[in-house]
Amino acid sequence: MRRPCKRSIRVAKEIHRALAETLLFDVRDERLKAVTVIDVNVSNDLKHAKVYVNAKNYNSQEVIDILNHASSIITRAIAKRVKLRCVPHFSFIYDRSMQRGLYIDNILKEIEESHE
Repeated sequence: MRRPCKRSIRVAKEIHRALAETLLFDVRDERLKAVTVIDVNVSNDLKHAKVYVNAKNYNSQEVIDILNHASSIITRAIAKRVKLRCVPHFSFIYDRSMQRGLYIDNILKEIEESHE
């Protein structure tokens, strides 16, 4: 697998910042204000971006559907915030790492309590 180039890393950071601001300030759907952008990976040709998101109180499919429905609004807002020749196509992916971390933390607490 190829390593990402420095430019795609810089663009990913800028898109991450712009996406967080866009979801907080520019989108009218109140459900999107609960969405947290965890990470953004941009391809080396800057045409595709994988956006890892998480949201409290919503299931994964609902969050992805809402984001895909609002993708044109999000893309236009990103184009205004980040100066790029073309804005990448976003693929939204629900990040389950927080749930897995909490699950493992609960297991460790149960083990610790059983040893006391």
